[in-house]
Amino acid sequence: MNITLEHYRRTKVRIDLIYAYNLSSSESSKMSTGAYEAGYEVGNLYATLILQKPKLSPHKEAIRANLCKLLGADPSVVNLKAKTHEKVDSLGENRSITAHNVVLLMKNIE
Repeated sequence: MNITLEHYRRTKVRIDLIYAYNLSSSESSKMSTGAYEAGYEVGNLYATLILQKPKLSPHKEAIRANLCKLLGADPSVVNLKAKTHEKVDSLGENRSITAHNVVLLMKNIE
């Protein structure tokens, strides 16, 4: 899913929300395939996206569903949060975004 941020309209910067989580479709497929082949599966994924605008609440479930699909993970193990930086520094001034991710891989014992 691509969203053109209002603040960046002049430069037409488009943000692929999956890249905001440091994952592209091909990268996540390689990662999940490699982990699966090594006998691992996603135990938990905690992803936090910090940006002032746009508000991601209307898109959170679609983003979460896409992450689950890309990683082959059950929706119950994917946690997605979107936060603002309360108008502090470049994040709060709409000049940048950041993502924090933690993935727990569990050994598949089957």
